[in-house]
Amino acid sequence: MFLAVSAVLVGVGSLLSYLVWRLRTDQPFRERFSLGPLGLGKRRKVAAHSILDVRGLRSLADYVKMMDSRSVRQTMEVQIDKAFREHAISVRTIERMPCTWEHFSVIFEHEVRIYSPPRAALVAALRLLAVYMMVGHVDEYREGGRLVAFSTSIVKGATLRGMWFYQRGSVAKHLIWHHTARLSIQRAIAMGLHHADTGPSTGPQYVAAKAKYGFAHRADWRDECDYSGAFRYDLPPAELFATKAEASDRPATPDGARQAKAIVSRRVKVERRSKTNGLPARDDHGPAELGKPVVDQEISV
Repeated sequence: MFLAVSAVLVGVGSLLSYLVWRLRTDQPFRERFSLGPLGLGKRRKVAAHSILDVRGLRSLADYVKMMDSRSVRQTMEVQIDKAFREHAISVRTIERMPCTWEHFSVIFEHEVRIYSPPRAALVAALRLLAVYMMVGHVDEYREGGRLVAFSTSIVKGATLRGMWFYQRGSVAKHLIWHHTARLSIQRAIAMGLHHADTGPSTGPQYVAAKAKYGFAHRADWRDECDYSGAFRYDLPPAELFATKAEASDRPATPDGARQAKAIVSRRVKVERRSKTNGLPARDDHGPAELGKPVVDQEISV
């Protein structure tokens, strides 16, 4: 009996390992898999998304000028960078999601604020597997070297989707989500896209928080956002963006490599003038003023 059970477990484990390997190495398969979580599958009914039209914006400064709220302008221009400096938070972009205990622990801490520990552990494992198998780039946030948050971004057609976001409770008020929102705006502008999409929200308080930063809650987002093109993998890394809003984040050419080169060139000029070591434009998870945990971009905030 013991041998039979062991054989079954080994067989199931081998099957799961094969499926994960297949999804991880077969790019077309991963792209098809990603359509479901993106809300682009064959489902007729999908949740509303909060989206921002960036057409006509040439820089983060243009976006900031568009905001009526003084607190929004202060957050985007001053408070995010101040919080990152005070808490020694750094961010780096990697091309693929690693499947590690460190990343699992971040998801677990995020989910345990909502679910019981056993359920949070199960949800965290499934979330980690889903993120691991999907396409997209990952932005890792570290505080003193320790991973405290991460988010994923996917570009398809003319839309940048802020997909998953998880953070530890200890950094809930460090404006990391706000940094991810700011970075999404900067990247969408730099890549010549039409929209930045932060996905659905779990409650009206999160819809209102996103609306405060210009993201309109739209049930017709699939008609409004252009997701019809291919997946793109030329996402500029977070390190390329300067701390302050620059004169223009939108390159004159649609070529991804030349875009990145233009951004780096401007960054070098800015650093030479200011001689400062700023942090890249990035944001904190779910608005801290709400006082409640915000779940990943796919199902919350």
